[in-house]
Amino acid sequence: MDNNVNQWLENEQKKTFDYLYSQDFKFSESQNIYYKKITFNSKNIDLKVLIPNEYPLKYPKFYIDDKSWHLTYPHVEEYKTSLGSSICYLEDEDKVPIMDGATIIKNELTRILSIIDEYHNNTFQKDDFLLEFDSYWGDEIIYLDLYNQLQEAQILKISNVQKFGRVISTNIDNTINNFTVLNHEITKTEDILFLPFRNYISYPLPTTYSKIMNIIRELGYEDFLRSNINKCKMSKIILFSFFIGKEIHFGTFTLHSIKNIVTKFIHNYDIKKGRVKRIDRERIFTRGGNNLTRYISMNEITVGIIGCGSLAFKLAKSGVKNFILICPVSPRYGCLVS
Repeated sequence: MDNNVNQWLENEQKKTFDYLYSQDFKFSESQNIYYKKITFNSKNIDLKVLIPNEYPLKYPKFYIDDKSWHLTYPHVEEYKTSLGSSICYLEDEDKVPIMDGATIIKNELTRILSIIDEYHNNTFQKDDFLLEFDSYWGDEIIYLDLYNQLQEAQILKISNVQKFGRVISTNIDNTINNFTVLNHEITKTEDILFLPFRNYISYPLPTTYSKIMNIIRELGYEDFLRSNINKCKMSKIILFSFFIGKEIHFGTFTLHSIKNIVTKFIHNYDIKKGRVKRIDRERIFTRGGNNLTRYISMNEITVGIIGCGSLAFKLAKSGVKNFILICPVSPRYGCLVS
């Protein structure tokens, strides 16, 4: 790196460090972070600031030394490192390049303290938990191959797909065929329960058996659950759906079992959470395109093309499944139609 750039980085970082010291932060050499004791709900905890080596080209990171913040307040990641729980206070696209390091730390520290004040006064946006649901509900990833809309409690299939993962399907024959074409072997298939939770997932998110069972009882699914869950070849994983706004969303949780045979409902036992990723055609063309590509992919549209250039490939990527390809061969022999 150019010496002038290095000197500039050092100058900006020094201004940042001076500002943090002026705000009563101390430096920990062992963790390479700045920290300060703050009082939150009558408890003293550490607010930590990590300044990247490339600062101010990269923004600071903020941590809170309290495990209870995760799933209690939005934008707080799980406590997985010695630094604590990271506060995700700013989206990457909102990180505007600012050459003045002191300005960045002043702005972002003010933002963080404002967020913490909202948590303290219980004035934060509860809907943020649903908008960031996948971030909180991510112990493992399970895929969903959706061929028809799920509206009622029912039994579906879940398969282990070699070199891919676990896949829940509403049409197991289609799923097997699709993975066979891709040379992925289905190694195991079980039954799995699906429960529509509608609008019953909200803040605080249900993370224990007792909270999940309260929803199941209120919706009238308890008999259905208990009569099926211990059957042979029945997965202990439960698929559920709920709404974020008007869009249907999915997640899973796994019930605790004794020796993998008898399911036992333990009141305050934490459930194992599973993030669901849809791999069906509709979802792929909605996420990877727009309403037009979604419409094309879900309808039997046939496109005729004279000439077989890159247009056919682009249309296939947009969701078109049926083609009439008219390929000129020569003036003497006419053309081929396929």
